[in-house]
Amino acid sequence: MRGRWILSALVTLVLAGCGADDKPAPTTPPPAYDPNYGCNAGGRSQLYVALQVAWGDIHSHTTYSQDALDREECTLNPAAAVALARDVDHLDFVAITDHAESGPPGYYTQVKWDSMLVQEQAAGGIVVFPAFEYTKTVRPLENDRGNGHKNIILRDYDHLPPRGAGFDEHNLPTQLWSWLDTTPAVNHYICIPHHPAKDSDYENPAISMATDWSSDFVDAQIQPLVEIYSRHGSSEMAGCEEPVNGFDDDRTVESALKMWLTTHNAGYKLGIMASTDTHFGSPGHTVESAGNVDERLGYWTGGLTGVWVSNVERGAIWDALKAKNCTATTGSRTDLEFTLKCEDTLAPMGGTVTHTASYVDVPVPVYLHIRARSAGGATITRMQIFRNGQLLSDQTAAGWTDEAHLDLQDTLDREFAFYRVKVWQASGNTLPQNVAFERTWSSPIWIERL
Repeated sequence: MRGRWILSALVTLVLAGCGADDKPAPTTPPPAYDPNYGCNAGGRSQLYVALQVAWGDIHSHTTYSQDALDREECTLNPAAAVALARDVDHLDFVAITDHAESGPPGYYTQVKWDSMLVQEQAAGGIVVFPAFEYTKTVRPLENDRGNGHKNIILRDYDHLPPRGAGFDEHNLPTQLWSWLDTTPAVNHYICIPHHPAKDSDYENPAISMATDWSSDFVDAQIQPLVEIYSRHGSSEMAGCEEPVNGFDDDRTVESALKMWLTTHNAGYKLGIMASTDTHFGSPGHTVESAGNVDERLGYWTGGLTGVWVSNVERGAIWDALKAKNCTATTGSRTDLEFTLKCEDTLAPMGGTVTHTASYVDVPVPVYLHIRARSAGGATITRMQIFRNGQLLSDQTAAGWTDEAHLDLQDTLDREFAFYRVKVWQASGNTLPQNVAFERTWSSPIWIERL
């Protein structure tokens, strides 16, 4: 299937990296503005031009997680962690997700939960979401259903469970959800799988930490997002850079997304986010230095989540997370806008476009718009577009600077499809096990036939 690339006047197109069968034929670039792609004359999407990106880290630990205290000697409490997120790393939103198990790794108590809530509500100048981590680690995975770590993020302090609850109280994540639904938290929480492809820990090779993606354990309303990157590494897809330890190809983010193609279960239409999973009490601290690497967890510093919002406040951030209008990064703060148009519908990240045509009889054009702008002047070096888990095109351009704009016309050759984008930018990182590029992932956009 051949497509048609359209490049704005900002850059000069250089085709690279896709293979002869997938590489679109070059065409003469038209003007920057083309209404088919939903852009304005400056190359901005009409769906994003009035929005801004809020940056946050919604997976982090403090001294209230016993493994952080015992293994990392972390003495920072939630108040100190939130202050660092606000004053040092300048986040817009944060969540402290201390382990909720009464035994290891949490040794969690009602006193810790109550104290956390008091400390967080006293914070100003940053949006804080109450949260906790459910940590189910059992081996072998095949014989134990519902495996994997989950972060429970609560919308506000008016709709809370009595306290966080872990694997020692609820054997299955669905049991945890059922319990939460009996509390004031009902309809006011989301569940996010953590390092889904991580089959084992460095110190505990016999313990599986991978996510069970069985249909019983997905839910479109409760579990709209998945963590693609943290200081454990990447769970993106087979062959990804900086992979999590004990990488399990069948438990990746991409494997879960692809399950939607055959099941059409909306629970597999997952948005993509990233976080630090810091056990140093420093949410949002992604500076790539030896002192910020926790080798017990991995050799990376974790990432950030960006959400597109009209204003930086709790409700707008929550709605954007639920709508999956968000991106994940390895720590950089690159504004990435991604839209898709099919027939007469234009959708942002996390959206679904429907069509009525038979792709066999009537070609269905798909218009993809991508625009990236890095922070701090870092050069955008590469843009990859994936369709249904396969690399559709891999693009670089000699003229790219800290801002790049690409538009792609594809032709739909099946009734169901999803697209996602990955943007690379230059990095000053010198850590030996890290790639020398920051990456930004979009949440997918889905297409389905009515």
